[in-house]
Amino acid sequence: MGRDVSSGFEILVVDDREELRRLLVRVLEREGFSVRAAASGEEAMGVIEQKAEQLELLISDILLPRMRGTTLAAHFERCCGKGKVLLISGSQELCDEEHDFPVLAKPFSPAELVRRVKLLLRD
Repeated sequence: MGRDVSSGFEILVVDDREELRRLLVRVLEREGFSVRAAASGEEAMGVIEQKAEQLELLISDILLPRMRGTTLAAHFERCCGKGKVLLISGSQELCDEEHDFPVLAKPFSPAELVRRVKLLLRD
C-alpha cells in the first residue's frame, strides 16, 4: 500500500537561480510538502548535515557554481540513506549523460515536477 506522499516529507531544493528556486518551493508547498531551499551546493551541504533525519528528497540542478549536483546528490545519499534524489538540468547534453539518479529536463511543468516527486517518494 502506498504512502501519503505529501504529508510529513521534507524536500531540499537546490538551484542557484533564485526565481526558479522560489517557483519550485511554491509548487511543492502547494502540494503539501515541507520544503527547504538552498542557493548553492555548500549551503545545501550545511542543511543536509543539520537535517539529515528529516530530509526525504533532494532536488538539485546538475550545474551549480563550484559543485556539481551529482556530487551533492552522492553526499545526500551518504547522509540520508533513505532519501531520494531528483536532478534537474536545462542542458540536454547533461540530461543525456548516464547518472546514478533520475534527471528531469528543464523546462518542465509544475504538474510534471509534482508527478515525478510523488513517484520517487512512493517507492
